[in-house]
Amino acid sequence: MLLFEYQPFRGDSPYAVPSPIFLHAEPCPPYATGRDVPVVVRAGLRAVRAYDAADDLIDGDLIPGADIEGLICRFLENDRVAYLHVYSATAGCFTCRVDRS
Repeated sequence: MLLFEYQPFRGDSPYAVPSPIFLHAEPCPPYATGRDVPVVVRAGLRAVRAYDAADDLIDGDLIPGADIEGLICRFLENDRVAYLHVYSATAGCFTCRVDRS
């Protein structure tokens, strides 16, 4: 795997901070099992941040990855939340984006 810097925001935002991510050296299919939380997201301590459609921060929390599904559901109960960013709370690496569907 290779380590790169990634900017998870699509627009301008005061919260836009590049984050390290790991990329596989060979192409692989994206995670596509619907609503299941991937095993890699359930591992370790996670920082989850909720943003609105204008990329403004609405809420955030730290949680063990094993408990992340409940936090995702709680944040998405707020109609203002458009998407979530999930990070490793210890390494700071961007893990994934969760979009409202």
